[in-house]
Amino acid sequence: SWLEHLLCKQGVVGSIPTSSTKKNRCGCTGSSLLFAAMSGGDGTGSKATKRHFVATKSWDRGMEEDIWRIMAAEDNTQVVLVPSQQGISVPILNAGEWFEFESRNHFEIHSVDGKPVLVGQFLAAQDAPEPNIAQQSQAEDAGTGDPAFMLAVPFEQYRNSAVILTPAEYEENFVNITCPTGSTVAIDGEEIPPGYFELVGSGTYSVYRHRITKSGAHTITSSEPAGVI
Repeated sequence: SWLEHLLCKQGVVGSIPTSSTKKNRCGCTGSSLLFAAMSGGDGTGSKATKRHFVATKSWDRGMEEDIWRIMAAEDNTQVVLVPSQQGISVPILNAGEWFEFESRNHFEIHSVDGKPVLVGQFLAAQDAPEPNIAQQSQAEDAGTGDPAFMLAVPFEQYRNSAVILTPAEYEENFVNITCPTGSTVAIDGEEIPPGYFELVGSGTYSVYRHRITKSGAHTITSSEPAGVI
């Protein structure tokens, strides 16, 4: 649309083409928009609030990978991954440019010079990781789920509490809770045992991946600011 075109020119939106069906991973219908206002969610409007992300793999349905897209708001933006991902080298990005790669791992994303970036996470379709031939499923297939897209939460915008909704109409619901390692986290007042967390990157952060079986609203609290997806 004209609006999408305008926002793309301003470096505010990244458009993902509908033809992005790489190896049966996406197959999206319509156009997904990556809204990158690049202003902080803290009410200050500061561009310096989206510099660090903790990227966590979605719930494993098979051997599918998640697709990550990093978009820059300013010229000469340098991004590093911790730990580095095999075969992945993020180029220096100018305003509005993006880099996309796939991974099954947890890792950290850091903007070296503090320049703001936006991070999108895409979940693969049910036939990932490889295209099925003659409509024959494979043992490593995700097996369920449509493609999905979300914006990663920058560490600077983590918070101590969140309320999420798991719809009864969805067959399965999952949550990723990312927080500084050693934080005390609870779902609906029930504390999560420390052994259930997985270390991310340098070990500064950890993630708890959980299947939620009860529909309705759920309250998540953390002793240290946490990100919830």
